[in-house]
Amino acid sequence: MIETINEDKVKSTKYLMVFKGKRYTYGIGGETRNSLYHLHNGNDIHIYTTCKHGKKWKEFVDERCDQDNAEYDKHDYQIMMKNSTFCLVPRGRRLGSYRFLEALSFGCIPIVLSNSWVLPFSEIIDWPSAVVMGDERLVFQIPDHIRSLSRFEIESMRLQGIFLYNNYFSSINRILMTTISIIEDRINTHWCHETFQWNVANKSPLTPLWIDQRYNNMIESFPQYGSMMIDKHGARGFTAIIAVSRVISYYQLNKFLRASLLSSKFVRRILILWSLRTAVFKQLLHLQSTHPSLILIEISSTNNNEQQSSMNSNRFTCCFNHTAVTTDAIFHFDPESNLITEEIDFAYLVWESFSERLIGFSARDHYFDNAKNQWTYTSKWTNQYSIILFDAVIYHKYYNYLYYEHIYLKNINSTWNFDEECSGLAFNFLISHIIRESPLKVTQRKKTISGGTLFDSWLAWIDRKSCFQKLIKFYGYIPLIKSKIRFEPLLYKDVVSSMRKKYRKLEMIV
Repeated sequence: MIETINEDKVKSTKYLMVFKGKRYTYGIGGETRNSLYHLHNGNDIHIYTTCKHGKKWKEFVDERCDQDNAEYDKHDYQIMMKNSTFCLVPRGRRLGSYRFLEALSFGCIPIVLSNSWVLPFSEIIDWPSAVVMGDERLVFQIPDHIRSLSRFEIESMRLQGIFLYNNYFSSINRILMTTISIIEDRINTHWCHETFQWNVANKSPLTPLWIDQRYNNMIESFPQYGSMMIDKHGARGFTAIIAVSRVISYYQLNKFLRASLLSSKFVRRILILWSLRTAVFKQLLHLQSTHPSLILIEISSTNNNEQQSSMNSNRFTCCFNHTAVTTDAIFHFDPESNLITEEIDFAYLVWESFSERLIGFSARDHYFDNAKNQWTYTSKWTNQYSIILFDAVIYHKYYNYLYYEHIYLKNINSTWNFDEECSGLAFNFLISHIIRESPLKVTQRKKTISGGTLFDSWLAWIDRKSCFQKLIKFYGYIPLIKSKIRFEPLLYKDVVSSMRKKYRKLEMIV
């Protein structure tokens, strides 16, 4: 991931490292703090200590106390911390110190000098991403270490520290609610948050969200528990979704339905979303009368733009709350698809093993354009991919719920264009953002649609490139993850008897 570092923010600090506090001339904590004055250089590292502590401090004064006390009173504690990049947090009378939270609140990176101190909420917070963990035995190596950090590392640590403080420590209420959330995760381990969820700053309107309990309170209803889903309530099979928003050939659609889709042993329902009142629609009504699993859903609208937006919203919203949808697997097809039954069945079996992934046939990639200094979408066929097109794709219906609740509803009144190409890309971003894994490609097929012109493909490419930039701004980064994996059937193109192969026809497809 390439990010732009705000160098001005890094340069704005007056000091590199500061400390102002009690020296403890006797008792616990004195050994570490008494050696800190060696780090003071009067330039970018400022260390000020005082011997005044407790009623008996005068009994333990040394030759440095008078000078230390005089310098100590000349400097303001908060001003120093606000104007420093790093703040020393040595042990005091106890291992921990409230100075640690004060440093985070000022945007000052804490340097912890307290061996064996377990930092607060350490079971969920990745502290090394926001804090420098020093060693009390190696105090004099600290300046060299922090000077070796890059501007990117320093800026990242400062921003992460501010995020952690604001989210978990900025008030008693936040500390209490964080504690309760951790206890809840310990009790309900099947609902617990992933570690990265606690540590990802809210860079986008949609934060990582594995489980939204508003969707369902049954654990087997979520994609990461795919094996439990199949074993517990036998929800095998998929619901096919075909969205028709353009003029198509009835012959091609009828051929795909009869020869491929209806012949699949895993298909349970076929929902055809139709927005065009044509002769093809009437012919499909006749086909529906002979196939109970085929359901036609008419989408009405007043104009083309509204029709397109309505179609693309319904192709997702209908799939998690429609009474006809009895499966967790949703298989999207283009109305002019030329997939065969064996391809469809094989893709479904792959999905059963990876029910949290987005699985399909047509793969695309993204790359960083040095000339334009930005990430961009590419339709070229490469040896790796990060995107699966929605001409033929299977995934868990839970993602339809997340897309509708967290993407569509939040942007329905904006300038966001919910066309077919952008919706497919948005789904890729959403799933990669949530699971932190790549989509999966099945079989060697590169094209799954028989129709379409070169001009149509060019327009689709332009739409995807434009949408790609919008999605980057929406999320604040690129969640897409690259992969080189392609799934093929067992014994694929092996020199053995064809009778031993389960999906023999796949070898004839190019």
